Amino acid sequence: DSWYALDVRKGRVLMLRSPDDLIVWLPATGEHFLLPQPPRPYQYCAGAVICAAHSDCSDADCYSLHGFNVVLVGCDDRPDTFDQIEFFEGNVTWVSIYNLDKNKWSQTYALEDNRYTEHPVVEQNQPVLYRDALYFMLEMHDLEGEEVRAALRFDLGDQKLSVVLAPEDSYIDSGM
Repeated sequence: DSWYALDVRKGRVLMLRSPDDLIVWLPATGEHFLLPQPPRPYQYCAGAVICAAHSDCSDADCYSLHGFNVVLVGCDDRPDTFDQIEFFEGNVTWVSIYNLDKNKWSQTYALEDNRYTEHPVVEQNQPVLYRDALYFMLEMHDLEGEEVRAALRFDLGDQKLSVVLAPEDSYIDSGM
């Protein structure tokens, strides 16, 4: 089995066991939680584990005081068939939130943005939490086919997805 740490925050580790098991592990106590399958399949994903009480929790012992939520961003391919040849119509980029207390995933929120030739693919990097939003790195192309450096912003309050473009002078091989 291959394990990947998707996020580490407030004494919790969100792990992905290839191909599709998501686990939240609390190293301080040894507890772990196997999450139910997300509401949609995904080919690429990234995620964050956050405090269920409030996203910017400052309690030093948050892991023992509060439950957690998991924010999962997935990108899935929609296969289609034309003249008996299967091809991929394009990626759908979506997010869903798992709530430990309810032991279930929320509805999915799809990215609605037609400025690009394809839906962005989320990179498997740890997201940044700033104020009440999570930012995930994206791989994407504009309508001319040029690579675009950007982040996917998920507003935890409004539960909306949007694309935030990096400044053009940040387009260097070392990243944003």
